[in-house]
Amino acid sequence: MLKEKTLSQVLTRSNRFTLLGEVRMNTQALDRLEQLKKRNLEHPTWMNKDLYRLLYKEDIYISSYDTIKSKKGALTRGSTSEPLDGFSIQRIQSIIEMMRQNTYTFKPARRVCIPKPGTKKLRPLGIPNSTEKVVQEVIRMILQVIYEPRFSSQNHGFRPGRSCHTALREIEQTFDGMKWLLEGDITSAYDTIDHGILLRVLRQAIDDERFLLLIKRALTAGYQELRSTNRVPTAQSACSTSVRVPSSLGTPQGSIISPILFNIYLTPFDAFIETLQKKYENVEKVRQTTTEYNSNAVRLTQVKKEIDSCTHPEIRETLVRELKKLKLQRVKLKAYRDDSIPIRIKYIRYADNWIVGVNGPRSIAEKIKQEIAHFLKHELHLDLNVEKTKILYLKKEIGSFLGYQLRIDSMVKYTKIRNKAGVNFTRRSTGHFVKLDAPIQLLIARLAVRGFCDGEGKPLSKRAWTILEDREIVRMYNQLLTGLLTYYSGAHNQRKLIRIQFILHHSCACTLAHRHKSTVRKIYAKHGRELHVTYTVETKHGPEEKVIALNLRKLNKTNRRWLVNKTSFTDPLQTYNYRRTKSKLQEFCCICGCEQNVEMHHVKHLKGSIRTKGFHQILGSVNRKQIPVCKDCHGKIHSGTYNGLKLSDFTFPNVVKR
Repeated sequence: MLKEKTLSQVLTRSNRFTLLGEVRMNTQALDRLEQLKKRNLEHPTWMNKDLYRLLYKEDIYISSYDTIKSKKGALTRGSTSEPLDGFSIQRIQSIIEMMRQNTYTFKPARRVCIPKPGTKKLRPLGIPNSTEKVVQEVIRMILQVIYEPRFSSQNHGFRPGRSCHTALREIEQTFDGMKWLLEGDITSAYDTIDHGILLRVLRQAIDDERFLLLIKRALTAGYQELRSTNRVPTAQSACSTSVRVPSSLGTPQGSIISPILFNIYLTPFDAFIETLQKKYENVEKVRQTTTEYNSNAVRLTQVKKEIDSCTHPEIRETLVRELKKLKLQRVKLKAYRDDSIPIRIKYIRYADNWIVGVNGPRSIAEKIKQEIAHFLKHELHLDLNVEKTKILYLKKEIGSFLGYQLRIDSMVKYTKIRNKAGVNFTRRSTGHFVKLDAPIQLLIARLAVRGFCDGEGKPLSKRAWTILEDREIVRMYNQLLTGLLTYYSGAHNQRKLIRIQFILHHSCACTLAHRHKSTVRKIYAKHGRELHVTYTVETKHGPEEKVIALNLRKLNKTNRRWLVNKTSFTDPLQTYNYRRTKSKLQEFCCICGCEQNVEMHHVKHLKGSIRTKGFHQILGSVNRKQIPVCKDCHGKIHSGTYNGLKLSDFTFPNVVKR
């Protein structure tokens, strides 16, 4: 018998059945990726062949689509009007057919300019078309399996299980005692990548010219640029046309494959830093004190003995003055010879941001800087920005990396250790340890640029947000506040972040007061200190009241922690397989039950939206941003035919499992 099911039951069921029996998903491509991963893990010099055939399998495209479908910007329009909305198996089959004929080409991306954080400069960003996003994600999946075992452990950018916090945590653990910090800056790193060198590096691990040709097509696709067609443009006759600009250098920022290609391009650079470490480091050296320091120490010991044995007051007073003078001289004398100090070099890179720590003389840091500049220029055709690349003395100067400030401080450090017997204990050590601080003044300046405060940090009303509803204002402040406090959760100066929390807290109250033409005091009296806002939402059980409030944290040293993802390299393939098995792409229409011409209907935003209407309210009630529908029902959704209906009005025939 056929039973009726609501839309929510259809979307949350775990098994997929058709009238012909259970759907059996093909996993040939993902099984091949698993084999490639094992080969490259066991043999770092493994040559990967016949990769292009992976592009003939549907399952890898399904995994690719399910990876990008819910990401922010997935529905952003490219240079063509083809949206990700309406993606279907038929579109995948057309891509595969073009791949078989070797006729698939990448169209130029739509270029937009976005502001750089904290500056007035603009950064170009290329937005690819929806179908190309799926294809680029497939290429990225293949490259990740091959190159993840080959990447340096010091590379933390755009890798599974690694993030900014893993890089910063490693700095905290390994940069203790560093005297000199080399802050590296490459001029226009992404825009000046040489395609010939990149392909040469790729050929060291990939022996498949068709696959490499596909990557080259993605690199040289270029971008669309708007240009005025009038020689003398006026306010009435101004018009523009889209012109294709070919790309002969660089990887397009905004492209899905750009981060991993940049990591591959800088793999020789990571290996070069390792050779510098082996060249300059000499841990077996024994420190030898200088002659001046030794003579001072000997005389200091003699004076102490003479003071202990002296009984004459005047002579004793003279010896005491000499002792104080010797102690002052000792502070200014160099204790160890430069050629006897064991040199240590540490290196961390996140995308194009990298630093080198040197424990040794400044001359070693200068040599490393010169050799790095020479290698980048002649081997990778990249230019080291001499003005921005600085050598800092960490005991007196402050460095910066990934938005944190670095400094060396003399302090007592407690480390939790477990010995071989499994007993936990705390080790106390003293020395020069690295500290990572949040740049409070820089954060205040950025908040001032965005209109949350003035230049001195006095909170202001965010005028652009006064048109929003109260709950939406609180939600957006919550999002900004949580993002900042989460990113700087590892900072040693946690208490100073109270200033940032106060600015956003009071700015939110000012914005609410501005919206209601009231005062801040009345807003706090009405909503409380945490600005609780009550609102009503419509559910299938009727109206329901909910409360949203600012997420104010207690900031102290005990709450300090790094947010590190503990997933290993094996997780990405498991994630791809999980997403493929849970995909709705091969479902039947969840409205009418049709199994022909099924495609995916997409919605941009559901959670927290205040303008959800019509059919989108139904999707919001089941918390779904994509649903499988047939072509006819998809057209009715966009035309508004299903607007005004309730969730219970949508039924689906329950099919029988064989």
